Amino acid sequence: MMTFETFIHQHEMLGISFEAYLYRMADRFSANYQGGYWKSKSLEGCHDFFYLELDDDTLYTISNDQNDYDNGPMDSKVYSLSIFAYALNTFGYHLYNQGKIDASEDFFRMYQLVFANALVILGDEEKHAQFYWFLD
Repeated sequence: MMTFETFIHQHEMLGISFEAYLYRMADRFSANYQGGYWKSKSLEGCHDFFYLELDDDTLYTISNDQNDYDNGPMDSKVYSLSIFAYALNTFGYHLYNQGKIDASEDFFRMYQLVFANALVILGDEEKHAQFYWFLD
């Protein structure tokens, strides 16, 4: 089963760099993000997929200046998945530009799996819409 720990081990220093990048992106998009414990979670039957979720009940005030998203507070589950997806995509893009094609493909594949499973993970159409609006 894929977990964040196995993903980091698989990609060694790139995995560790991704973890730091994820935290920077969380801080970038919310002024009230103060760090926290991110749990590695999986879905039943999806053995090559994991996602990260903040282990708190915070409502995050978020803003995405790249697409002018400012749609009110976001609960920690939506915020976590949105930041995780964003970080996977942009980190994969940076790897691709550095010529690290195999690694970038792993990040892009995980990004696609997040999108394919977002509704199941979030369990709510409104939260699902928020996730898409933030990333659009």
